[in-house]
Formats: sequence, C-alpha cells, structure tokens
Amino acid sequence: PITLLSDPCDSVMHQFGLKGGIISGRVTFVVDLTGQIVFTFNSMLHGPEHAQKALEFIREMANKGKGAN
Repeated sequence: PITLLSDPCDSVMHQFGLKGGIISGRVTFVVDLTGQIVFTFNSMLHGPEHAQKALEFIREMANKGKGAN
C-alpha cells in the first residue's frame, strides 16, 4: 500500500525543512522508510503527471530491490 498525504497548511512541508512562497505550488515527494525525500516532482501545469512520475519512480526502485536478492 502507498500512503498519500495532502498538506494544505504546509505543516509537513515545513517539518521537512522546505520553504514555500506565496503559492507553495504543486509538488509531489516520495519519502523512503527512513524519512528521507528520495524523489521530487514539481509542476503546477501538469497535475496528472505527479502520480504517474511518482509511481514510475516507486516501481523502478521496487524492481531494483528485487534484482538485489
């Protein structure tokens, strides 16, 4: 399962040390099990690509993990 988080008040963004401006924008992060941001996709104009790019990254990492066994 993949956990999704919406951060309308930017509180989680600030916990990760990220800064927002007047408009925080649309940014998708993939966070690993250690709490590190391992993937970022930033695009205000290409909303549907956020999920696509994040899932591509997650699948790629999962496939690399399978090859390591």
